[in-house]
Amino acid sequence: YNPLIGSYEVLEGFVETAVPLLKDSRFGRSFEVNAGIRYADYSTSGGVTPWKLGFTYSPVDDVTLRVTRSRDIRAGSLSVLFQPGQVLTQALFNPWTGATQTTQYTTYGNPKISPEKADTQIIGAVFRPRWVPGLTFSVDYWDIDVKDAITTVGVTALIDGCYTGRFPQYCEYVGRNPDNSFTAITLVPVNLASLHVRGLDFELGYSVPVGAGMLSVRGLATRGLKNTTNSGLPNAVDVDSLGLNGAMPEWRYNVTATYAQGGFTGALTARGLSSG
Repeated sequence: YNPLIGSYEVLEGFVETAVPLLKDSRFGRSFEVNAGIRYADYSTSGGVTPWKLGFTYSPVDDVTLRVTRSRDIRAGSLSVLFQPGQVLTQALFNPWTGATQTTQYTTYGNPKISPEKADTQIIGAVFRPRWVPGLTFSVDYWDIDVKDAITTVGVTALIDGCYTGRFPQYCEYVGRNPDNSFTAITLVPVNLASLHVRGLDFELGYSVPVGAGMLSVRGLATRGLKNTTNSGLPNAVDVDSLGLNGAMPEWRYNVTATYAQGGFTGALTARGLSSG
C-alpha cells in the first residue's frame, strides 16, 4: 500500500436567511422561516447544490414546533479519491470461458466519484412549561435517505455485472485477452449503494437551586427506528441492521448531572447503548 498522493479544489458560496413572519399576534407568539442554499464546485466531480428550508412556530410561550427539509451531501474522502492501489490475487470464475483462473486485481481510488446525496426531514417540538421553572424538553423525529452512497463493488459482482450486461460500465474494469481470459481487474469506489435511517431524538434539561449552588441535569436519548442499506446490485434487497452488533443501536443515551457552587463544579456522566 503506497502513500496517498492527490489534491482537489472546492469553490463554495452560500446564502442563509431567517425571516420572521409573526410576532405576538392572536395567531401565536412567533412564526419564522429559515432557509439556506449552497453551491459547491469540486474540481474532481463538478458542482452540487445542497439546500435547506425550515419553519419554527410558537403558538404559546411554552411550546415551539419546528420542521426542516434539506438536501445534504458528503464528498468522497482522500482515500476514496486517491487510494494508490492494493494488489490482491484470487481464483475467480470466468463466465466467458466457463473456467476458473487465478487472477490479480487491484483496488484503486476514484477521483471522479460524485458526492453522496441525502434527503433529510426533521419534525420536532420544544416544551418549556412555565409551571416548572428550569425545565426544557424536546423531541424530534428524523428521516435520512441517502442515495448514490459511495461503495466498492466486490470483484465477483463486478464480473457478473459486466457479463450479464446489467452494468455495462463495469466492463472497463474487467480486463480480458482476445480469448476472454482475464488479464487484470480493477476495483474502484462507485456511487451505487443507498442508506435509509430514521429515529427519534429526546432531550431533557432541568436546573434547580440546591443549597448555595445550582444542580443541572441534561439527558439525551436516541431511539433508532430504521437502519437499512442496499448495495444497489441486481436483485439486491434492503437489509435492516437496526439493533445488530456494530450497527445503529435501538437506544443510545447520555445523561449528565452537574453541580456548581462558588468556585467548585462537579459532574457525573452516564452513557449507554441497548444490547446488540
